[in-house]
Amino acid sequence: MVDGLCELLDEHLAVERVKGARWPAAIGCVPWLGSREVADRLAQMWSCIVVDKNEVGIVPDQLINGRRRMPNTALRLGRHRPDDFPADEEDLVLSGEEPRYEYGVGPVRVYGWRQQQPPVTKPLLHTKLLVLGEIQRWVIDPGDAPSFEETHFIPQQVWCGSANWSNTSRLHLELGMACTDDQLVYHATDFIRSLITDSEPISTQAAGPEPSLVYIEEPGPTSDEIAQWEAYRAEARADESDPDDDDH
Repeated sequence: MVDGLCELLDEHLAVERVKGARWPAAIGCVPWLGSREVADRLAQMWSCIVVDKNEVGIVPDQLINGRRRMPNTALRLGRHRPDDFPADEEDLVLSGEEPRYEYGVGPVRVYGWRQQQPPVTKPLLHTKLLVLGEIQRWVIDPGDAPSFEETHFIPQQVWCGSANWSNTSRLHLELGMACTDDQLVYHATDFIRSLITDSEPISTQAAGPEPSLVYIEEPGPTSDEIAQWEAYRAEARADESDPDDDDH
């Protein structure tokens, strides 16, 4: 199955894309990721892969140290910020009308529980799922306002199966498949996106799951803005009730 996955990754990397506007990308999850062949190919993409917290030590360095981290805004995580970011709202940047934070997630993150002594059975991230797609840069031109850029992850196909992405999986009888069904691709992407939201950086010291991406609520109106709005409404009501108005 590792050989089949590598073949699929090679095909995805070989697709001709618009230079400077589209790049190969991948998001996924797997308990054990020890294959250098798989890691090398993922390191050539914009990627974010979630692995079991206890097994992050077997992930090859070329992926751990990879510089192509998935842009958070491409996964619609613009209102989340890492918990070690300063809480200053001035760190927000604008994309059109939507305030957002910008940073990279991955290329490897972790989820789950650390082993304890004596051993205690804990839930295991056991899903082996990979979504391949593209990072696309869109230029939005509102017409009556300055244009701006948006970055999107466009999912295209799913790889799923029984095998871990490890060398020992070659010794087992495993099953894997690639699929481009729109519904499956959509739900797989949504699942992995939720898992990334609940995941942690590889440097975490937490014994159990402690999501590090904090959701920032949309700031409410200030007292001055409320007062201005109430004054506007009062003026509008007065105009509507004026008997000397030519429109009445």
